[in-house]
Amino acid sequence: AFDNYEVEHDFATIGRRTMLLNARQIEQGMGKERIILLAIEDITERVQSETILKDSEEQYRRLFETADDGMLLLEKSKLKIRHANPAIIAMLGYSNEELIGSDMKGIGFPDKIGTYQETMQTLEKDGIAHFEDVAVSSKDGRVIYSDIYMADRAILVQCNIRDITERKKSEKSLKESEENYRILFDNAPDLIIVFNAEGDLLDLNKKFEEESGYSREEMIGKSVFTGGILAESSVNRSIPYFKKIFAGEKRVLFEVEGLTKDGSKIPYELMAVPIKKEDGKIVAVQATLRNITERKQAEQEKEKLQTQLIQAQKMEAIGTLAGGIAHDFNNILSAVIGYTELAQMKLEADSEIKDDLKEVRTAGVRAKNLVKQILAFSRQTQQEQMPVQTSLIVKEALKLIRSTLPTTIDIRQNIQSKSVVLSDPTQLHQIVMNLCTNAAHAIQGKSGILEVTLTDVEIDSDFCSTHPEIQPGGYQKLTVSDTGHGMTPEVMNRIFDPFFTTKSKDKGTGPGLSVVHGIVKDCGGTITVYSEPDKETAFNLYLPIIKGEAEEKLEEQTIIPTGTERILVVDDEKTIVDITRKLLTSLGYEIEARTSSLAALELFEATPNKFDLVITDMTMPRMTGDMLARELMKIRPDLPMILCTGFSENITREKAEKMGIKAFLMKPLLKEEMAHTIRRVLDEAKGTIQK
Repeated sequence: AFDNYEVEHDFATIGRRTMLLNARQIEQGMGKERIILLAIEDITERVQSETILKDSEEQYRRLFETADDGMLLLEKSKLKIRHANPAIIAMLGYSNEELIGSDMKGIGFPDKIGTYQETMQTLEKDGIAHFEDVAVSSKDGRVIYSDIYMADRAILVQCNIRDITERKKSEKSLKESEENYRILFDNAPDLIIVFNAEGDLLDLNKKFEEESGYSREEMIGKSVFTGGILAESSVNRSIPYFKKIFAGEKRVLFEVEGLTKDGSKIPYELMAVPIKKEDGKIVAVQATLRNITERKQAEQEKEKLQTQLIQAQKMEAIGTLAGGIAHDFNNILSAVIGYTELAQMKLEADSEIKDDLKEVRTAGVRAKNLVKQILAFSRQTQQEQMPVQTSLIVKEALKLIRSTLPTTIDIRQNIQSKSVVLSDPTQLHQIVMNLCTNAAHAIQGKSGILEVTLTDVEIDSDFCSTHPEIQPGGYQKLTVSDTGHGMTPEVMNRIFDPFFTTKSKDKGTGPGLSVVHGIVKDCGGTITVYSEPDKETAFNLYLPIIKGEAEEKLEEQTIIPTGTERILVVDDEKTIVDITRKLLTSLGYEIEARTSSLAALELFEATPNKFDLVITDMTMPRMTGDMLARELMKIRPDLPMILCTGFSENITREKAEKMGIKAFLMKPLLKEEMAHTIRRVLDEAKGTIQK
């Protein structure tokens, strides 16, 4: 007989099944018959369940033993450790024997985990207990940050411990990195903004708030392109640059104009770089805006100085040209004016030809003044400067200009200064007339205001830094302004060029403002101009103030003096010698002339006492006029001499006077000027001899 014997049997209809056989032997009747009772029980399902459970336990054991996370199986009654996997042993540094039977608190877990009552209450209530960021102490004292999960497994409590120490370190490093970035972001000296592909503002730093006047709250979410951050012109030019960033460009750099909350414009240098995700996709742009106001101002000042330098070089070049032609041109004018005056002397007073010749002479004198103006603006000649009270000349010029302008132009004057400057009165008068005429032309036929102001100002070193031609000190400021059509930058760049004009041909041309420029420079001053198209134009002249009183201008003499003295005339131009001889002979003088300085010296050496006066040209071949004068005065130190020149860089009035030359005349020579000069020199020489 056998009990609980398992057999497997294949059934045709239901397949293989597991059967449990139980056999019993029973004796029955008198003859003691044996009867075997065989009980057959189908236990296929139970066997399968037991097999599955066994397999499950084996799988769980394998997972338990090979898990990366630490795992403990705890008794429910006291949360004592029943099993510990290799991962927790390696994590905590305890051996398996040290762990089995211990509670969690005893192996470095904090009270909130190791307290039985609280933990079990949580498990009974929820079936699980979760503890995040738990600091667990290992056997050697290390702190291990862990996430702990407990689950109720009927008989035991499963406890999973995941080591998150490295993650904590990474999170801490990331947090510190983000904090450091934020500190740098907010404390950057430049403005920083971050925006996405649609242009929506995602972030901005404190410098942006300070400089723009916008708060972070009111700007986040606004468009960089339409939110008032950039000027409209800058928006249009910046879009292509930003597109380059989203197309893969690593960096773009360009200039923009930013807008503040109050509408002010600030120039910036903008540098944009992409912000990428881990997969390399560009999600935003970080733009750094550096305020370049000071740099722009410096560039403008540099450009202004360069313009002034170019202007100075232009003046110097034109001055060199003017000096080159002045000598020959003045000789030509000497012939025109001289022969005209000779012709006038031969005609009757009522002759019609005499009137025509008068116009020829007037034109010649105008040409002479024109050459003088060219030399003056280029500072190629010295002018008769004297202490002048500018206010008197300005008032006189305004009276004259008033009579020539239409009543639609309102002339206003604000003359406050009575200071004295060192200048040529005629040139100052010319300046006022020139500027007022230009102002009237700018107003043209419409109504407008022409204002002339004269004040005293103190020029400081800051102003002089952009106008190096002058020094700090007291200056007289003459301002001539008008409400005319203004000037474009292109016109302003040329207004001091000789013969440049915006007037039509019938309005006349000439040196114009170049003369004004030259006169002001010659006085040691400077000139500035402000103008915009369709707006006011203002010329500001600064003339250095001097101490002293203005000299009174002597009235011109109208009677032409004569004489009978003997005069030696020396000039290499035969025409000028001829004219001079005839003019002076007509005045009663006895004239002898030479066209060679060497021939004149030879004549004088032979008869040194024959002549009462020598008149010589400056520019002559082989021996110049000043060299001839020195040789003649070696022979006769008391010899009066007059030096004439059309133009020469080698001689000035001051140099001539130091040499002992009594007079210095500029060609072309006019009859009246020459007659008065000769008479004065001869009379002074006679007075010296008498003494």
